[in-house]
Amino acid sequence: MESSRTCAETASGRRVLRADAERNRQLILNTAAEMFAEHGMRLTLEQIAKAAGIGVGTIYRRFPTLDALIDELFGERIRWWADHVTKLADLAVTEPWESFRQYVLCLAEAHDCDAAYAQLLIEPVTGSPRFRDDHARSLRGARLLLARAREQGAVRGDLHDADLLHIQLAILGVVGASRSLGTQAAARFATLTLEACRGPKAPNDIARLPAPSGDELQLLEALSGADSDTLGTAGESAPSGGEGRQLG
Repeated sequence: MESSRTCAETASGRRVLRADAERNRQLILNTAAEMFAEHGMRLTLEQIAKAAGIGVGTIYRRFPTLDALIDELFGERIRWWADHVTKLADLAVTEPWESFRQYVLCLAEAHDCDAAYAQLLIEPVTGSPRFRDDHARSLRGARLLLARAREQGAVRGDLHDADLLHIQLAILGVVGASRSLGTQAAARFATLTLEACRGPKAPNDIARLPAPSGDELQLLEALSGADSDTLGTAGESAPSGGEGRQLG
């Protein structure tokens, strides 16, 4: 039960957080979002509390597990993604190429906007049953979308389910390596990917490529910096497995 120090009753009887508790909640969410984007998802509540400058007890009162915190930050977005992919799979019945095109471009946009969210689209590290169910639903929708596009010749006949993961991993790598350049690397790579996947019955509407992500030297320098950042933060991450996901 919530303490009277952190909750108050409204006229309707609904319990709401007091101003100081709500400030702490927003501080936790904002700090966690920044840390997830920078260091990946395998953090601990203690690490997030330290970065936010609050006590461990404070973060546990709001979010008893890391799963609960991830659900709060990303649950609605993962649910939206599952719904969206399901709709694209339905669209693939009549417009298979357009459905596949939208899927790849949406993936690129997600990876370009939020690295943490992009990682969750690939591998949901949270233990929430609802979260895992939504992620599994998005995977089923993507496989159905691909099957329908492949059957109708909109994409290559030798394109397999595993290639959907390869596409996501490739986009994630391209975006991570070129993020510091502030370019449209994800959109450009997605367009190249679509052309590589185009089937014999896809519309002949080859898209114009977005601007390149700098020259070769700039990309190599950006990649070197990304590798250094990864090495520099690797020691701060929690160990893989359950230890980094649920505490206490």
